Amino acid sequence: MGCDARLPIRTGYTVSFQRSNDVKKLEKYFKDMSQNQWKTLGEDMFWMREDIFWSFMDYVHQHLDPRHVWAVEAKQRSPFENLRGMEPITVFQKMKDALWIDELIEDKRICSYYQPIVSIDHERVHIVGHEILSRG
Repeated sequence: MGCDARLPIRTGYTVSFQRSNDVKKLEKYFKDMSQNQWKTLGEDMFWMREDIFWSFMDYVHQHLDPRHVWAVEAKQRSPFENLRGMEPITVFQKMKDALWIDELIEDKRICSYYQPIVSIDHERVHIVGHEILSRG
């Protein structure tokens, strides 16, 4: 136990299922994960760490009907705090699709090149502009 100011804040998502038979299918998904990565919040609700949530979305799209799975960003210590903000899990797909650029930036895996655009006129080279290219 410690004071709240020193405890780590785990970010994740509270996920709710509108169909009870979907919850039963999750036992297979969570069976190999440690309890600090997810927790049951009731018969039809779970909290899971953010990294688990992104891979969980793939599972939902393959094995469940994503229209019946809702989620909201939530801290591990207060998973019920933002329940009014729940949205269908399909809303989070655009965020997931954009994560790769954040990882490139965080890992400093972007290399930029600055080069002139030239024109050659009677063996004379004229710089007519510049371009910057970035590669990840």
